[in-house]
Amino acid sequence: MKKLSQITTSIFLSFLCLTLLITPFQHPIFSGEIEDLEGEIEDKQEEIAENESLLEDIEARISEISNSKYSLSEKIALIGEEVSEMEEKVEAKETEIETKLKEIDAKEKLLAEKQALLEVVSGELYVESRFGFYNFLFSGKGLDGFFESLYIKKSAISILTDDIEEISGEFSNLAEARSNLENEKEDLDAEKKVLDDSYDLLAAEQSKLQAELDAEYIARNAVERTIGGVTLKITELQQTILYLKGGGGLSDADAVSSNATPTTQLNYFRANAPTGTFGIFSFGASTHRTGMSQWGALERAQQGQTYQEILNAYYSTSLNTNYTEPSTIKIKGWGLSCSCQRYENGKCVSYEKYYNQSIAFSTYMNRIFEMPASWDSDAVKAQAVASRSYAIYEYNRKGYVIPSQSDQVYKDCDNTSDWKSAVTATKNQVLVTGASPYKAYFAAVHGGWSNTINDYDVKDGSGNWYTRAWEALSGVNWFYMNWYQRKASSGYISCYTKPNPWLTGEELADILNAYKYWMSLGTSDTDIDPRLTAIDVQQCWGDSANPYSWSDLKGKVDNPIKKVLSATTTNSNGWTTGLQFAVKLESGVTSTFTISEKSKTLAFRDIFNLRAPGFYSIPQVQSGGGFVHINIETGTN
Repeated sequence: MKKLSQITTSIFLSFLCLTLLITPFQHPIFSGEIEDLEGEIEDKQEEIAENESLLEDIEARISEISNSKYSLSEKIALIGEEVSEMEEKVEAKETEIETKLKEIDAKEKLLAEKQALLEVVSGELYVESRFGFYNFLFSGKGLDGFFESLYIKKSAISILTDDIEEISGEFSNLAEARSNLENEKEDLDAEKKVLDDSYDLLAAEQSKLQAELDAEYIARNAVERTIGGVTLKITELQQTILYLKGGGGLSDADAVSSNATPTTQLNYFRANAPTGTFGIFSFGASTHRTGMSQWGALERAQQGQTYQEILNAYYSTSLNTNYTEPSTIKIKGWGLSCSCQRYENGKCVSYEKYYNQSIAFSTYMNRIFEMPASWDSDAVKAQAVASRSYAIYEYNRKGYVIPSQSDQVYKDCDNTSDWKSAVTATKNQVLVTGASPYKAYFAAVHGGWSNTINDYDVKDGSGNWYTRAWEALSGVNWFYMNWYQRKASSGYISCYTKPNPWLTGEELADILNAYKYWMSLGTSDTDIDPRLTAIDVQQCWGDSANPYSWSDLKGKVDNPIKKVLSATTTNSNGWTTGLQFAVKLESGVTSTFTISEKSKTLAFRDIFNLRAPGFYSIPQVQSGGGFVHINIETGTN
């Protein structure tokens, strides 16, 4: 009976186990992550619905601004604000679309992983349900062993059941989520298209307003300029570029360092310029080439000349050593102070000061800053005599002296003891013509030529004049320099669009086409052409003028030049009187292009300064037209 009871118990427990094993697994389907995602999708759909009229709103805003009484500048600013806001919205939408695409990819990957796991778990459960009961009947294990095995397997089944239920829920909802996300991407793409269209409308309106403003600006600020015998109006921007590239604003002898920026010098060009490129080297810069060369005076003094000999070399006049100096002199105009004149946020931003006062002449002389006082004493004494002569001449002529380079630099503090010693040592010494003070011009560098003596300023000897020029011997960088950079407070800087000191054959050809275009206009043309500027004028000068492209200019001239193959110059008596170019025309024919006569080389200089890329320039423009004295070097590397 006991044995039957054990058998009955075993059968009952086996039946119970089998029932548990084959009972279908059921569980509610849920996924908090998917529900959250669905909520986000619903919110986004509402946002899309709210933005359906965005394009109409933008059009209304443009109309409102355009029809307002604001000035063109104010309208452009307002449209600019709308453009900036629209750019932010477009960027946000692009980021949002990208995020949603990443979500789709992540969910698809998760779905694949879950599906693979589902197959593995389902297989294991199938094996357990089919063969587990028979293994128990024939195992020979006791009841305790069976219950222990049953407990372990039941726990495993419970865990696997939870996993399968969660996987099933994820599987169901992920498929739906993927479909929703793909639908939302289409909606987001459509919304971005609206944003793009709105942005295009704003940009077009801003461009139109800018064109209207440019037209007003050009008409208001146009000036007449004669270049190569052609007199036309040019814009203020073009005039400014001509001034700055022509040498305006370049500073005095103290700033013309002998420690040249290496890339502007001939040795660098010859060692680095690629074959077929060209360097435009200028003899002298920002100079009238009249009177004393300060760097020439320095080299003369260092080679033993006295200040009297230096003055005699540069001025064809007499030195009065007993001239009666005025007791006072009037200073009037803008100049520099030795102390800060304006602060912003605790930082000095300006030393400029307006002067209008009479001071003792001796005080004035002690406060001139036109040459480094640490230079050789005879050079400094020659400068003291020249400055005294110039000041008395200007004071007698107009009743005051301007305290800047317009006359000569004066500050409201004494110069160093070396300068004051030179002033004392030359007291009452004035250059004169007859009994009258002489207007003793001076400049940092003349480029080796002196208008005063009408000859090259060279040391006696034989050989090429430029190897014997006093300025060349001094080592000053401005004597012969490749001006692809401009002078700034931080040193020489180049525009990022033109970082190398050479022009390609195509770039030089474009400048020649610009020259041909200007010379073809004739004096009867009075329309302003603001497009005759460098292609990179916006990047380098911060002002837009819609410059002609290379192909634009080629379309405006006969026999347009495609590439310059070689170039030479003809120089005589301190002037470049001719330029010769071997060129390849757009037609494919090889030809020559020649510029001759001073007026035409002056025109080349000015058109070069207007059209050359970056800060590339020939800085030889002064009042009265200036001069042209250049060489064109050819790269061979």
